[in-house]
Amino acid sequence: MSAQFNKILIIDDSELQLFIAQTLIIKHSVGNSTITFATALGALEYLISIKDKPQEYPDLILLDISMPEMDGFEFLDAYVTMPGKLKEKCPVAMFTSSTNATDINRAQSYSAVKGYLLKPMDVATTLKQFAGLQRILA
Repeated sequence: MSAQFNKILIIDDSELQLFIAQTLIIKHSVGNSTITFATALGALEYLISIKDKPQEYPDLILLDISMPEMDGFEFLDAYVTMPGKLKEKCPVAMFTSSTNATDINRAQSYSAVKGYLLKPMDVATTLKQFAGLQRILA
């Protein structure tokens, strides 16, 4: 079975959540590879470093909301102002435990956000969510 996405960038301050997401993505052929960052700022710096290298763009960014220093919404505020095609080519899916309607609505207000995946990651549900994202992005 071929992967739904080639490269997925995961941003979450929880090392455990990063490990679980990576394992699920690779084991279930959701993505061929993952890049992980425990801070939103680190991920932004990485994206800025590849902004002129489209071959290195991730196919999807999974973004936690609640993180220290820079939360997911602060990341999105910076991400949408980035120059170039990066933000057009790299859709974002929120990757969070928040079921708060305010968070969901706020996330959906960003054009870059194409999905909202809930943690903890239940394999069957999460695989369906990734399949739905792939259909939306196709």
